Amino acid sequence: MVDSISPLSKVTQPLLIIFAISHGLFANVSLANPVTNNAETTGQGDGKQTPSNPIQISPESEARANQLVVSHLPELKNILRRLRESEQQEYAKAIHDLARSARKLELAESRADGGFEVELQLLKSQTKVNLLTARLRVRDSNRDRKQLRSALTRFHSAQIERTKYEVQALRNRLVHTQKQLASAEQRLESKQQLTTEQLEKNYLRLIRKAGREPDGRTDANPSGKPSQTNTEKTSTKSQPNKSQPNKSPPPEPPGKDLP
Repeated sequence: MVDSISPLSKVTQPLLIIFAISHGLFANVSLANPVTNNAETTGQGDGKQTPSNPIQISPESEARANQLVVSHLPELKNILRRLRESEQQEYAKAIHDLARSARKLELAESRADGGFEVELQLLKSQTKVNLLTARLRVRDSNRDRKQLRSALTRFHSAQIERTKYEVQALRNRLVHTQKQLASAEQRLESKQQLTTEQLEKNYLRLIRKAGREPDGRTDANPSGKPSQTNTEKTSTKSQPNKSQPNKSPPPEPPGKDLP
């Protein structure tokens, strides 16, 4: 099976197959002939196969993926290097996948809630399981079988820790939501207890703030100018009108009542 894989050399074929299987790069390709069976490749005059839609990777993605490998997945370093030298498009796919995992770890680290270590252990254990599975697919080995059993146990433990983390995160979110609910219920109760008298006071305060008189006196003064108070009106009525003459009867002449 290995001898039929072209155009890779026999030295690099096992490592590349391991890497490809572990990252799902040959999911739709037969291992007997991963190049010629790919429907997304087109033939060239020199006999090489070129993908019709090549994957483009940015320098930032490549740097992020390489940093992840150096820091946490050193077992992929040589495999990634050989893949870059032999299969540019498969290398691009691998970089894309690793960069996505790196971004996920960066997001977990930014939350500072313990999720980074959980995600990292899950990624490392899963990568180990995939590599050992792919290695056994290329060559059977009792040593790899034992390592796979141990790696699978670690991966299962990492899955449990990941689920515990998710449950705790949901609990924390629930506590926060319950606090928000209690606060909203208090505001609702406060609004419902507002009496009619308090509403009227608020209404009058806003009317005065707008420069208007309370209800019932607005029509008497449509111009908006300050009107006289009741006291001022009473005082004006009680004052005598100086412009009118005194209409009291004139005094009778003296001696009118004498016989």
